[in-house]
Amino acid sequence: MGERSEDSVLKSLRELQHLEKSRLQKEEQDEQQRVENDRRGREQVEHRKREEEERRRHDEVEQARRHEEERQSRIRQEQLKLDEAERKARIEANMKVEQERMRLDAQVKAAQKKVPWGVVGTLITLVILVAGGVVYYNFQESEKRLQQEQALRQEQQRRIDALLAEQTESQKQLDELGKQLATAATEEERAKVSAAIQRQRERAQKIRTQLEDAKKIKSRVGNKPRSPRGPTCDPNDPLCGIEGVK
Repeated sequence: MGERSEDSVLKSLRELQHLEKSRLQKEEQDEQQRVENDRRGREQVEHRKREEEERRRHDEVEQARRHEEERQSRIRQEQLKLDEAERKARIEANMKVEQERMRLDAQVKAAQKKVPWGVVGTLITLVILVAGGVVYYNFQESEKRLQQEQALRQEQQRRIDALLAEQTESQKQLDELGKQLATAATEEERAKVSAAIQRQRERAQKIRTQLEDAKKIKSRVGNKPRSPRGPTCDPNDPLCGIEGVK
Protein backbone atom coordinates (compact mmCIF):
# COMPACT_ATOMS: atom_id res chain seq x y z
CA MET A 1 0.00 0.00 0.00
CA GLY A 2 2.82 2.42 0.86
CA GLU A 3 4.65 1.53 -2.36
CA ARG A 4 1.61 2.40 -4.47
CA SER A 5 1.31 5.76 -2.71
CA GLU A 6 4.95 6.47 -3.39
CA ASP A 7 4.58 5.55 -7.05
CA SER A 8 1.56 7.83 -7.34
CA VAL A 9 3.53 10.71 -5.84
CA LEU A 10 6.46 10.12 -8.21
CA LYS A 11 4.14 9.92 -11.15
CA SER A 12 2.48 13.16 -10.15
CA LEU A 13 5.86 14.82 -9.75
CA ARG A 14 6.93 13.70 -13.21
CA GLU A 15 3.70 15.03 -14.67
CA LEU A 16 4.25 18.35 -12.91
CA GLN A 17 7.82 18.50 -14.20
CA HIS A 18 6.60 17.73 -17.71
CA LEU A 19 3.96 20.43 -17.48
CA GLU A 20 6.48 22.94 -16.17
CA LYS A 21 8.92 22.07 -18.94
CA SER A 22 6.17 22.44 -21.53
CA ARG A 23 5.20 25.78 -20.06
CA LEU A 24 8.79 27.04 -20.18
CA GLN A 25 9.21 25.86 -23.77
CA LYS A 26 5.97 27.57 -24.72
CA GLU A 27 7.11 30.83 -23.13
CA GLU A 28 10.46 30.60 -24.89
CA GLN A 29 8.77 29.97 -28.24
CA ASP A 30 6.39 32.86 -27.66
CA GLU A 31 9.31 35.13 -26.82
CA GLN A 32 11.20 34.06 -29.96
CA GLN A 33 8.08 34.63 -32.04
CA ARG A 34 7.63 38.08 -30.53
CA VAL A 35 11.26 39.01 -31.26
CA GLU A 36 10.92 37.73 -34.83
CA ASN A 37 7.69 39.67 -35.33
CA ASP A 38 9.35 42.83 -34.00
CA ARG A 39 12.28 42.35 -36.35
CA ARG A 40 10.03 41.82 -39.36
CA GLY A 41 7.95 44.82 -38.37
CA ARG A 42 11.04 47.04 -38.21
CA GLU A 43 12.24 45.71 -41.58
CA GLN A 44 8.88 46.42 -43.17
CA VAL A 45 8.84 49.96 -41.77
CA GLU A 46 12.39 50.59 -43.03
CA HIS A 47 11.50 49.06 -46.39
CA ARG A 48 8.47 51.34 -46.76
CA LYS A 49 10.57 54.34 -45.80
CA ARG A 50 13.17 53.50 -48.45
CA GLU A 51 10.49 53.00 -51.09
CA GLU A 52 8.85 56.31 -50.19
CA GLU A 53 12.21 58.09 -50.31
CA GLU A 54 13.03 56.59 -53.70
CA ARG A 55 9.58 57.50 -55.02
CA ARG A 56 9.99 61.05 -53.74
CA ARG A 57 13.43 61.38 -55.36
CA HIS A 58 12.11 59.95 -58.61
CA ASP A 59 9.19 62.42 -58.63
CA GLU A 60 11.57 65.31 -57.93
CA VAL A 61 13.84 64.26 -60.79
CA GLU A 62 10.92 63.95 -63.20
CA GLN A 63 9.53 67.31 -62.16
CA ALA A 64 12.93 68.97 -62.54
CA ARG A 65 13.32 67.33 -65.97
CA ARG A 66 9.94 68.61 -67.14
CA HIS A 67 10.70 72.11 -65.89
CA GLU A 68 14.07 72.05 -67.62
CA GLU A 69 12.56 70.88 -70.90
CA GLU A 70 9.94 73.65 -70.72
CA ARG A 71 12.62 76.24 -69.96
CA GLN A 72 14.79 75.04 -72.84
CA SER A 73 11.78 75.18 -75.15
CA ARG A 74 11.16 78.78 -74.11
CA ILE A 75 14.83 79.65 -74.71
CA ARG A 76 14.73 78.12 -78.19
CA GLN A 77 11.54 80.00 -79.02
CA GLU A 78 13.06 83.26 -77.80
CA GLN A 79 16.16 82.62 -79.91
CA LEU A 80 14.02 81.98 -82.98
CA LYS A 81 12.08 85.18 -82.33
CA LEU A 82 15.31 87.13 -82.00
CA ASP A 83 16.65 85.69 -85.24
CA GLU A 84 13.41 86.45 -87.07
CA ALA A 85 13.22 90.00 -85.69
CA GLU A 86 16.81 90.67 -86.70
CA ARG A 87 16.21 89.30 -90.19
CA LYS A 88 13.09 91.44 -90.67
CA ALA A 89 14.83 94.56 -89.34
CA ARG A 90 17.76 93.99 -91.70
CA ILE A 91 15.46 93.50 -94.69
CA GLU A 92 13.39 96.58 -93.83
CA ALA A 93 16.51 98.69 -93.33
CA ASN A 94 17.95 97.56 -96.66
CA MET A 95 14.66 98.24 -98.42
CA LYS A 96 14.47 101.74 -96.93
CA VAL A 97 18.05 102.48 -97.95
CA GLU A 98 17.44 101.21 -101.47
CA GLN A 99 14.23 103.23 -101.81
CA GLU A 100 15.93 106.34 -100.52
CA ARG A 101 18.87 105.79 -102.85
CA MET A 102 16.59 105.43 -105.85
CA ARG A 103 14.62 108.52 -104.85
CA LEU A 104 17.74 110.58 -104.34
CA ASP A 105 19.27 109.31 -107.59
CA ALA A 106 16.16 110.47 -109.41
CA GLN A 107 16.33 113.84 -107.70
CA VAL A 108 20.01 114.20 -108.54
CA LYS A 109 19.41 113.37 -112.19
CA ALA A 110 16.55 115.85 -112.32
CA ALA A 111 18.63 118.48 -110.52
CA GLN A 112 21.52 118.04 -112.96
CA LYS A 113 19.20 119.18 -115.72
CA LYS A 114 17.40 122.03 -113.93
CA VAL A 115 19.38 123.43 -111.04
CA PRO A 116 22.95 124.56 -110.35
CA TRP A 117 25.58 122.28 -108.86
CA GLY A 118 24.95 123.75 -105.41
CA VAL A 119 21.66 121.92 -105.24
CA VAL A 120 23.43 118.73 -106.24
CA GLY A 121 25.84 119.19 -103.37
CA THR A 122 22.92 119.66 -101.00
CA LEU A 123 21.32 116.45 -102.20
CA ILE A 124 24.58 114.57 -101.80
CA THR A 125 24.79 115.89 -98.25
CA LEU A 126 21.28 114.59 -97.60
CA VAL A 127 22.30 111.19 -98.95
CA ILE A 128 25.26 111.11 -96.61
CA LEU A 129 23.04 112.02 -93.66
CA VAL A 130 20.54 109.29 -94.51
CA ALA A 131 23.35 106.79 -94.94
CA GLY A 132 24.77 107.78 -91.56
CA GLY A 133 21.36 107.31 -89.95
CA VAL A 134 21.03 103.83 -91.42
CA VAL A 135 24.52 102.89 -90.26
CA TYR A 136 23.68 104.11 -86.76
CA TYR A 137 20.44 102.12 -86.80
CA ASN A 138 22.27 98.94 -87.82
CA PHE A 139 24.84 99.58 -85.10
CA GLN A 140 22.11 99.92 -82.46
CA GLU A 141 20.46 96.70 -83.62
CA SER A 142 23.81 94.91 -83.46
CA GLU A 143 24.42 96.14 -79.91
CA LYS A 144 20.93 95.06 -78.88
CA ARG A 145 21.49 91.57 -80.26
CA LEU A 146 24.84 91.31 -78.50
CA GLN A 147 23.14 92.11 -75.19
CA GLN A 148 20.45 89.51 -75.84
CA GLU A 149 23.07 86.90 -76.71
CA GLN A 150 24.96 87.70 -73.53
CA ALA A 151 21.77 87.22 -71.49
CA LEU A 152 21.18 83.86 -73.16
CA ARG A 153 24.74 82.74 -72.45
CA GLN A 154 24.37 83.71 -68.80
CA GLU A 155 21.12 81.76 -68.61
CA GLN A 156 22.82 78.70 -70.09
CA GLN A 157 25.69 79.04 -67.62
CA ARG A 158 23.22 79.07 -64.70
CA ARG A 159 21.63 75.94 -66.11
CA ILE A 160 25.03 74.26 -66.46
CA ASP A 161 25.88 75.11 -62.84
CA ALA A 162 22.54 73.65 -61.67
CA LEU A 163 23.11 70.46 -63.67
CA LEU A 164 26.63 70.08 -62.27
CA ALA A 165 25.24 70.35 -58.72
CA GLU A 166 22.54 67.83 -59.57
CA GLN A 167 25.17 65.53 -61.05
CA THR A 168 27.18 65.68 -57.81
CA GLU A 169 24.08 64.89 -55.75
CA SER A 170 23.23 61.97 -58.04
CA GLN A 171 26.71 60.51 -57.56
CA LYS A 172 26.35 60.79 -53.77
CA GLN A 173 23.06 58.90 -53.92
CA LEU A 174 24.66 56.20 -56.08
CA ASP A 175 27.45 55.80 -53.52
CA GLU A 176 24.89 55.51 -50.72
CA LEU A 177 22.89 52.90 -52.64
CA GLY A 178 26.09 50.97 -53.27
CA LYS A 179 26.67 50.79 -49.52
CA GLN A 180 23.07 49.64 -48.97
CA LEU A 181 23.53 46.91 -51.60
CA ALA A 182 26.68 45.68 -49.89
CA THR A 183 24.90 45.37 -46.52
CA ALA A 184 21.56 43.99 -47.81
CA ALA A 185 20.62 40.86 -45.84
CA THR A 186 17.98 39.30 -48.14
CA GLU A 187 17.44 38.78 -51.84
CA GLU A 188 14.38 41.03 -51.70
CA GLU A 189 16.40 43.88 -50.23
CA ARG A 190 19.16 43.41 -52.82
CA ALA A 191 16.58 43.43 -55.63
CA LYS A 192 15.02 46.65 -54.32
CA VAL A 193 18.37 48.39 -53.93
CA SER A 194 19.50 47.18 -57.39
CA ALA A 195 16.34 48.63 -58.94
CA ALA A 196 16.97 51.93 -57.14
CA ILE A 197 20.57 51.93 -58.43
CA GLN A 198 19.33 51.39 -61.99
CA ARG A 199 16.90 54.30 -61.70
CA GLN A 200 19.63 56.48 -60.30
CA ARG A 201 21.96 55.55 -63.17
CA GLU A 202 19.25 56.46 -65.67
CA ARG A 203 18.85 59.77 -63.88
CA ALA A 204 22.61 60.37 -64.04
CA GLN A 205 22.58 59.62 -67.78
CA LYS A 206 19.76 62.12 -68.34
CA ILE A 207 21.70 64.74 -66.40
CA ARG A 208 24.81 64.11 -68.53
CA THR A 209 22.75 64.43 -71.72
CA GLN A 210 21.14 67.67 -70.54
CA LEU A 211 24.55 69.01 -69.51
CA GLU A 212 26.02 68.28 -72.94
CA ASP A 213 23.03 69.93 -74.64
CA ALA A 214 23.36 73.02 -72.44
CA LYS A 215 27.06 73.33 -73.27
CA LYS A 216 26.32 73.00 -76.99
CA ILE A 217 23.61 75.66 -76.85
CA LYS A 218 25.90 78.00 -74.93
CA SER A 219 28.69 77.49 -77.46
CA ARG A 220 26.33 78.22 -80.35
CA VAL A 221 24.91 81.46 -78.91
CA GLY A 222 26.90 84.42 -80.18
CA ASN A 223 29.10 82.30 -82.49
CA LYS A 224 27.21 82.94 -85.72
CA PRO A 225 29.38 84.10 -88.63
CA ARG A 226 29.28 87.82 -89.13
CA SER A 227 30.04 89.85 -92.19
CA PRO A 228 33.49 91.52 -92.14
CA ARG A 229 33.59 95.07 -90.91
CA GLY A 230 34.69 97.93 -93.05
CA PRO A 231 33.52 99.02 -96.52
CA THR A 232 34.68 97.18 -99.62
CA CYS A 233 33.30 99.77 -102.04
CA ASP A 234 34.59 103.11 -103.26
CA PRO A 235 35.09 105.36 -100.18
CA ASN A 236 34.04 108.35 -102.30
CA ASP A 237 30.58 106.82 -102.77
CA PRO A 238 28.23 108.48 -100.20
CA LEU A 239 26.35 105.16 -99.84
CA CYS A 240 29.51 103.13 -99.23
CA GLY A 241 29.34 100.85 -96.20
CA ILE A 242 25.55 100.49 -96.19
CA GLU A 243 24.37 96.88 -96.38
CA GLY A 244 22.25 96.14 -99.43
CA VAL A 245 23.45 99.18 -101.44
CA LYS A 246 25.90 98.58 -104.26
